[in-house]
Amino acid sequence: MSEWTAMAGTSLFVVPDEERAHALAEALAQFGYPRVTARPTRPAPLDLDTVMEPTWTVTVLDEGPYPTDALGHRTYRAVVRQATALARQYGGFHRGGSQFGVSMVDHFDQDAPITLINPGRRPPVPELVEIIEPPDATLALTPDDWEETEIDLSGLDDVDWAALDHAHGSAEDIPDLIRGLAYEFEVWEEWTEIHSELFADNLLHQGTCYSATAPAMPFIAEMLASGGLPAVCRSYLYTDLVLAAGEWESSIVARMRLGGGPVAAAWTDEVYQAVGAFVPALLARWDFEPPANRYLLAFLAALYSRTEVADKVDAMADQFSDTKPGCYLRLAAALLRGADDEAAEMSAGIAAWEDYDDGYMDVPDVGAAMQGRITLTRGVLTTAYEESS
Repeated sequence: MSEWTAMAGTSLFVVPDEERAHALAEALAQFGYPRVTARPTRPAPLDLDTVMEPTWTVTVLDEGPYPTDALGHRTYRAVVRQATALARQYGGFHRGGSQFGVSMVDHFDQDAPITLINPGRRPPVPELVEIIEPPDATLALTPDDWEETEIDLSGLDDVDWAALDHAHGSAEDIPDLIRGLAYEFEVWEEWTEIHSELFADNLLHQGTCYSATAPAMPFIAEMLASGGLPAVCRSYLYTDLVLAAGEWESSIVARMRLGGGPVAAAWTDEVYQAVGAFVPALLARWDFEPPANRYLLAFLAALYSRTEVADKVDAMADQFSDTKPGCYLRLAAALLRGADDEAAEMSAGIAAWEDYDDGYMDVPDVGAAMQGRITLTRGVLTTAYEESS
């Protein structure tokens, strides 16, 4: 496959009926898209439920050309965000799309009940300032004065795991995996394999929570609170808690982006509450944790508005000023201070240089604080840590 020399793309917008499909198609053509089609489609499911009863999809082709660098992708997404705002006026929402090399524009399907062709047109292109990604900084997992102690997993066998589910069916295998995390850390490869099976394969598969996810969280938190695992293992588990807790608001906004109401995905509220019950005890470990884990504690504090470590988060942000971790810490600090304007500015900047799909920032009724927490959740996997077995 040859590399793109310039970029074009398509976007899909879903509306409830043919009348609004006609109206939106006309509006998008007037906006400047050179090719617009609309056709009836099936309802769009989300989380095994129907967000709305959309019956028509309006597809636009943006021939560009856009540069293929990060600024080009940002510019393309900015145009899509303007079109999405237009679609909302007709009861529609953005359903996705694709980007490709400009040589592929002639493959656009124009065989549709509604077809509007405007040769040579293109939507207005905003002038964006290139935002330079700050340098990374490796966060240390030392010093780590941990001691191997007995981790209290009492109650693990009192949960009716067989009655619960994870991504691959019955959760009856979860107790053995949790015990493996607590006690099998001497061989790093074995521990990471157990960790991957428990979280990536089962409890948080592709960011989805299950009925077994929330009941498992207290035992993960107990491993952390005990201090009975090495720092590198704790860093993995702190990250898991951030990702699990962040799914609640992320799922709400994902649904709203698709035209639904502010309803969380199944089990995410229970998971958020389960993690939150242990956040105060985990934050009490701040002074005992190395920088890499304090960084993750700052994320947890921001997700739950726990201001008892606000000054420490501010100090750590100053320590890592002008670096990627420092930007995320500044965002966490702004959220803890309730500085919504600063949080919005930080979120927009981070989304730009991380090249995130930043459509979540344009969803109506989603405030700066929620945007900031979603940005933190997305960023938890982007920072470099020391890692040793």
